[in-house]
Amino acid sequence: MRVAAYQFGVTGDIRRNREEMENAVRQATAQQAELIVFPECALTGYPPRDLPDSKAVDAEAVT
Repeated sequence: MRVAAYQFGVTGDIRRNREEMENAVRQATAQQAELIVFPECALTGYPPRDLPDSKAVDAEAVT
């Protein structure tokens, strides 16, 4: 199994994070990776630091 790891500057901007992750998946797929690993909270950011509270999560962007 080929595994890829992708590190990037996670922010509180879910749409930006998702775009970054989608690009990483495309790159990993092109290199025949079967699994890609991202940093913790890669999609939502770190709520205590990047978001004022859970209500600030853009749930529409997560789906």
